[in-house]
Amino acid sequence: LKDIEFGKMKDLKIKEDIKLTKYKLINGFYSGIHEDFPGSGYIDFFEDNLIVLSARGITGFTKNIERDMKLSQIENNIQKFIGLKQFSKGLWFSIKDLTIINDKVYVSYNKEIKEDCWNTSIIRADMNLEKLKFQEFYSPNQCINSKNNPDNIFNAHQSGGRIIELDKDHIIFTIGDYRSRFLAQQRNSVNGKIIKINTKNKKVDLVSIGHRNPQGIYLDKDLKILLETEHGPQGGDEINLINISDINNKNVNNYGWAIS
Repeated sequence: LKDIEFGKMKDLKIKEDIKLTKYKLINGFYSGIHEDFPGSGYIDFFEDNLIVLSARGITGFTKNIERDMKLSQIENNIQKFIGLKQFSKGLWFSIKDLTIINDKVYVSYNKEIKEDCWNTSIIRADMNLEKLKFQEFYSPNQCINSKNNPDNIFNAHQSGGRIIELDKDHIIFTIGDYRSRFLAQQRNSVNGKIIKINTKNKKVDLVSIGHRNPQGIYLDKDLKILLETEHGPQGGDEINLINISDINNKNVNNYGWAIS
């Protein structure tokens, strides 16, 4: 629970009125979801505080990076859900996103349902700058075995995990195919899908199918659309437009993976 220190790097002038300031994390973030260094992390804001979560579950906050030059660490119980046992099996087994909605903290991660069998799940806690006590919020009962599956291939980079607020009662959650490509077209599987979850009763509705690794999603409330991006098999990303009216009318669109 030590403070996570920053080191100031040079400023970069983007435009006349836009300046990019870079900070280097000196400690605390030693592992990424792809490489040991640099570390990966996720950010959001709460009451003017910048909240940061590392790929291995370290949480911290600051009101002013330039003044503090550190993150004050927040105690949490994430290791109850994903910890050294899972991290030791591969860098891609990690935290996948952080989102703060209505004083609630949502964190997605790779959950080992049973030995070597994984899915993408969500835990939730009341926002607190001293201690975050997470509880399971959503976890599908399906999982993909990393060593024994029909395609004989597995990749937990393709696990999705993005969380955004749709409205006051619902979140949107993305789940990848873990490289079990055939699952993206099966409606009885959550893999390769975008789903809607009621934050009160946890009811789940299917939003769309046919996704490979959906990890970017943005809600435009004025245009009433979701813009979704996913990593393509040859490096190029795909951008999909999902109408909110389709979600409200339960029209489940198919975005093609892996048949096209």
